[in-house]
Amino acid sequence: MMVTLVASVSPTKVTLQLKWKYQFQFAGFIMAKEKGFYEELGLDVELREFNNSIHVSQELEEGKIDFAVGDSYIIAEVMMGKPLIGMMAVFQQSPFVLIGLSSDIQSLEDIRGKTISLDPNVNGIGIRAMLNSNHINHINVDQDFTLEKLISGEVDLYSGYLSNEPFVLKQLGLDTITFSPKDYGFDGYGDILYTTQKMLKENPEQVEKMYKASLRGWQYAYENPEETIEILYQKYNTLNKSKEALRYEAQTLQKLSGYGTNLGELTLPRIKSIAHIFSFMVQGKYNTNYLNDFIWQPKYPIRPLYTNDYQHKATEMIHQLTSLIEEKKVNTKLVALGLVSNTDMQNAIKYNDPSRINLKKISKDLLENSNFKNVWFQLITKDGISLKRSWTQKRGDSLLESRLDIRK
Repeated sequence: MMVTLVASVSPTKVTLQLKWKYQFQFAGFIMAKEKGFYEELGLDVELREFNNSIHVSQELEEGKIDFAVGDSYIIAEVMMGKPLIGMMAVFQQSPFVLIGLSSDIQSLEDIRGKTISLDPNVNGIGIRAMLNSNHINHINVDQDFTLEKLISGEVDLYSGYLSNEPFVLKQLGLDTITFSPKDYGFDGYGDILYTTQKMLKENPEQVEKMYKASLRGWQYAYENPEETIEILYQKYNTLNKSKEALRYEAQTLQKLSGYGTNLGELTLPRIKSIAHIFSFMVQGKYNTNYLNDFIWQPKYPIRPLYTNDYQHKATEMIHQLTSLIEEKKVNTKLVALGLVSNTDMQNAIKYNDPSRINLKKISKDLLENSNFKNVWFQLITKDGISLKRSWTQKRGDSLLESRLDIRK
């Protein structure tokens, strides 16, 4: 008789702190747990819902939690010296938008002078940048995270999730209009799965496993939405959502996720683009060099199988190029936003006196204190006459013949 002894290895217990209550927003992590994807890789993952009494990044650093889902503010925390590591972007585009009732508001210009219930936290940064860059003055009130004031007319607009609030309002018979910062050049990630540099250094295998199983969970959730919705409805329904609400959320978030192309992808150009928004909109001591070590790359990247690898490579290149272009657009908008707030610039234009502004110094300051390199400035009258250039003393010439954009 032969007796074989098999050693049983207990799964490693780890915690994942979510940024809100259970809903489809966290479906990938829930399905990775429910379908056994974490367990297959030796992880016993405890999912924790939002808890307003804790500071997530601090709890991570203290080792009280192992992984977390956060928003783009973790990029600002990294610039301020927090040793955090970004593992994957759950949503390539942020679902956070400004919501109004379409009976009163039709365009961004209609927001001028309106009352907005705006998230006072970092979620509202992109929206504030969108409004400020378009010179939309408004009345801001603290958000109470209910739609009652919007419905009653006490406020005109409400900042919320594209995947949630429009559905609730539609169920009440109200038509909505939404304004996304992405459409105005301020494109941020949605949720980001992250951990600490210490966790990566001491347990790199756990980080790799968490990434693989979570990404697999998200792919499964989007490939099997009805099964996922049923599990959420039956077992993870703290918010008491209907199946219709969960279905609406699923369909909306899938469009923002990059599913089928770049699900989970984090890129440094976009990270730095988001960082520039924080630098301009929120005062703080930031060092963008810390971001160079922020993005963790899996040892063996997982991606869906494509019919043609060349097609995948082309898609990848398009996304990289698009990210670079978007970064350039945001950088340009942010420089313009800063210049229009510059008192010397305002006086130079108002009094038609270019001596009031030192364009060369502005270029030098950007070169020394930011990631904006080799930026040249020129003041041009409405008639196409160059008043001042930052790179030369030449002035007074007409640009109408050489600059078609100015002629238009």
